[in-house]
Amino acid sequence: MKAVLFKRIAAFGALILWLCVIFSFSQESAEESSDTSAAVIDKVATVVVEEYKDYTPPQKEEFISGWQHVTRKAAHFSEFTVLGVLTLLALLTLPLSGRLRLTISPVFCLLCAFLDELSQTFHEGRAMQFTDMLIDFSGALLGILLVWAISLLVLRKKRRKISGKARN
Repeated sequence: MKAVLFKRIAAFGALILWLCVIFSFSQESAEESSDTSAAVIDKVATVVVEEYKDYTPPQKEEFISGWQHVTRKAAHFSEFTVLGVLTLLALLTLPLSGRLRLTISPVFCLLCAFLDELSQTFHEGRAMQFTDMLIDFSGALLGILLVWAISLLVLRKKRRKISGKARN
């Protein structure tokens, strides 16, 4: 009983913590958000693009500017992929049917995507974008599907193990 309670608290704690991460990024102004993604691009380019270290400051600025849009959309997608994973993992700790878990997870993630976009409207230079909400939701669906597929594989393996023991 204590182990189940611990798993439930850990799973929901991780989910709540991740929601705080997502919403903290949404609280940045447009300028702060651009600076954050520019810093990420700069760090990645330093490691991945060999000649980047030899770029002049204007070349670096142009390079970063060219990757801003893709980086920001990838951030939306990946943040919500993690949210989808954590949401379904948390729901797996509750005594719910699989169908109910697979209904609640995407609805919850879609609500989070909507609230995330809505909260951005209260910050300078930010706006609610339907496309970002779709990207968020797509990422969440991927996370949910990954957890669902892995849990099916684990369940199938357990059933085989049990049926193998029953034969012996």
